[in-house]
Amino acid sequence: MILPSYDFSRRGIDKNPRLADWGFNVTICIGALCENRDKIVLISDSKVSFGDFSTDMAVLKMDVLFSRWITLFAGEDTEHIPFILERTHSLLSALRRRKVAIPTPAQVANALQRAYQERLDEQIEATVLRRYGFTVSSFNRDGKKRCTASVYNGLCSKIANVKLSLKFLLAGFDAKNKGYLLVGGGEEAPTDYSKLGFWAIGTGADSALSSLTYHRQRQHISSSVSVEQCLYVTCASKFMSESARDVGRWTSGCVIGPPPAGFDTLLSHHPIRKIWEEEGAPRLPKNLEARMKPLIVTPERAGEVAQEALDYFKRLDSQTSEGPQ
Repeated sequence: MILPSYDFSRRGIDKNPRLADWGFNVTICIGALCENRDKIVLISDSKVSFGDFSTDMAVLKMDVLFSRWITLFAGEDTEHIPFILERTHSLLSALRRRKVAIPTPAQVANALQRAYQERLDEQIEATVLRRYGFTVSSFNRDGKKRCTASVYNGLCSKIANVKLSLKFLLAGFDAKNKGYLLVGGGEEAPTDYSKLGFWAIGTGADSALSSLTYHRQRQHISSSVSVEQCLYVTCASKFMSESARDVGRWTSGCVIGPPPAGFDTLLSHHPIRKIWEEEGAPRLPKNLEARMKPLIVTPERAGEVAQEALDYFKRLDSQTSEGPQ
């Protein structure tokens, strides 16, 4: 087996390559609520790209986060995901032992965000602060006092450049068995998309969300539609996202419900893709050229069209002035 080549000089001699540098980046994850929030449909691709070539069916992009909760993840720094998920589980387990009650959706999202921030702090300490004898806490407390202004500002600049390119789509159920969709990770606070009823993360998210919004405006997708309809619309949105960089054609999916329902797995995306390609995918209308031609004003027709418009407004003005007496 020949591994893909990697130019280590791009990241500097003192930095290790990330999985993303080898192509292990996660590109599209979609979640949608259905059946009055009793079910959640989750869809992702399974593509790994290696610069000059790529392979589908290579990565599973979802994991059990905690009882009643599954997370899908997208981003480039995927090597940090196991640490973040393990810490999140630890925080939620401690919360459950203290309070007995099932963690709320907000508590789940906040636990993941805390785990993400702790991992980011560990990365900052390992790559920037440790060589100067600081932790993140001690630097915040004593950095200005112990460093010259130039050193302190330089360290602040380096710290600001340490980031984790990761987003997590959280899908699960509260104590009343109602489904929730939340997003955590990154520099923003956790966000709740449960009222909207769907969301997407990853490289192809913009295309997927555009398609989902189109269907939402036509009531094709909402938290009240059937599992079958929701599954088709989310798959169709994933197919539309395949125009984005590195989004694979292979499509993985499942439907989750509250305990003890567990989750159902999408057997195959191929029949859904066939239906979409034959009946649902955007296509050109019949007799398109003949129907579009009158709408294009050439310089030769400009005077004629302007006169038609002028005559139209004259007739309109005349009808207005001769209105009911």
